[in-house]
Amino acid sequence: MSSKGEFWCFLGIETSNLRMVFDGFFQYKDTYAYFLLDPGTDKAGTIDRLIHQMEHEIPSRNVCFIFYARVYELYGDDLVYLLRAKYPESKLICYYGDLVQRHIFKLSEASAAFDYLFTFDSMEAEKYRIKFLQEPLGNVDTAPREIKYDVVFVGEAKDRLELVMNIYERLKARGFSCKF
Repeated sequence: MSSKGEFWCFLGIETSNLRMVFDGFFQYKDTYAYFLLDPGTDKAGTIDRLIHQMEHEIPSRNVCFIFYARVYELYGDDLVYLLRAKYPESKLICYYGDLVQRHIFKLSEASAAFDYLFTFDSMEAEKYRIKFLQEPLGNVDTAPREIKYDVVFVGEAKDRLELVMNIYERLKARGFSCKF
């Protein structure tokens, strides 16, 4: 897969964290664009608007489209077929930013639709024989920071409050600094 002369186009679902990821590529804006699709709108209308917007923003027919797997999950083969028809020289990539089994489509469906499959998870890459690629993050401050806690709980206890509190107590008893 050569990047010479190619234009890169990222397709994701509208979320603030994906916008942050894609904004990291702005230094390459002459060779890349991104489109974040709103999952709350009608599928056909979203695809039509996307194609119309692409006609104005993608300067080349030699495009490498990178789909986040959730885009394929929501828009399926309709979008894939349309892009292949409009950009026949293009390559399509599916990037699993979540575990393969957490998607509603089968890996075999993605393999048939895309030229390349990538995952963020090295063990899944080996297990499913797909390519491993850590997700690039832009605009993220990676400067070293003071470490205040050994363990931080991020989430909701839901119906597991007793279990979460049990884990917290066991960690504290073993000398861990926790923030729950």
